[in-house]
Amino acid sequence: MDILKATCAFLIVCIHVPFPGVIGEYFTALTRIAVPVFFMITGYFYFDVEEKNGETRQIKKIFKLVLEANVLYLLWDSFYAVLSRNRSFFA
Repeated sequence: MDILKATCAFLIVCIHVPFPGVIGEYFTALTRIAVPVFFMITGYFYFDVEEKNGETRQIKKIFKLVLEANVLYLLWDSFYAVLSRNRSFFA
């Protein structure tokens, strides 16, 4: 678990470092999974679940949060890309 936490911490730092080119954009998009994983590992989303035996329900809830966050990032990046292209067109 400690290795996974260290990897996630490194990926969180990589979110804030601009990588050049298309590969850098894909890498940055992939690193965004680190924040929810880090929260899952540290137990942020895992309160009071063990007492109720709701691990499966909690895993589904976390998966839904990760999926929603990635869809939100995709929509934001798409909107920003369209907006950037329109700015260069009008300039």
